[in-house]
Amino acid sequence: MSTVRALVAVFALICGCVIFLVAQTQTPQAPPPQRPNIPDKYTNLQVLPKTISKPELVGIMKQFCITFKVRCSYCHVATDDLSEANFAADDKPTKAEARKLLHSILAVKDQSAEVK
Repeated sequence: MSTVRALVAVFALICGCVIFLVAQTQTPQAPPPQRPNIPDKYTNLQVLPKTISKPELVGIMKQFCITFKVRCSYCHVATDDLSEANFAADDKPTKAEARKLLHSILAVKDQSAEVK
């Protein structure tokens, strides 16, 4: 009977050590997500004011994404996570269409401001 108790004690000790070692071993963590590659200076603004602040510009762009249920890469040369992007590029026809839309919206806004 004492041999069985000794084996159980050894087994329990081994299990405890294994659990301790597993708990101490950190699992590799994924690298933190990259921040979007949004520049601080803008080189190709054609409709929005060239003095627009970054939060204002990002807010307008986010509204486009929400309203039209698209990602930034729909109009911009960019990866979906924005880790790589060339926002100044005019390669996509959807960017030209978005500019036309934005120009029309701003024109209506200006007209309504004149009426008041």
